[in-house]
Amino acid sequence: MMTEETTSSLSDLYAQNLRVITEGQIVKGRVIALTAQDVLIDIGFKSEGSISRVEFSDQPNLAVGDEVEVYVENVEDEQGMVILSKHKADRQKGWERIINSFKEGDTIDGRPVRKVKGGLMVDIGIEAFMPA
Repeated sequence: MMTEETTSSLSDLYAQNLRVITEGQIVKGRVIALTAQDVLIDIGFKSEGSISRVEFSDQPNLAVGDEVEVYVENVEDEQGMVILSKHKADRQKGWERIINSFKEGDTIDGRPVRKVKGGLMVDIGIEAFMPA
């Protein structure tokens, strides 16, 4: 049987090893498993998060142990898992880069993605329209 002191010590140890995570935050995580459909990510929280493999299509060589940045959509779903998104993390980082470049007066480099009426869609961390 555990004493109150032991229970308190275990609770403190448990709390020290868990990160404080909030929705809307971008955090670093480690890939702990890959399946045909999903990537399981450990972000140092009480449970892991799962992201669709489709969100990692730009990383064909993704492997167990790789570090990735992900967006915390929901701290806990019905199954107790953390809901994460790589696309949202990429999009938020892209916007931050654009805002910082604008504030500093820097030029933003991009990669043309496709031609559209009146110009091009360009990848600058997010997809943006560039007039012709």
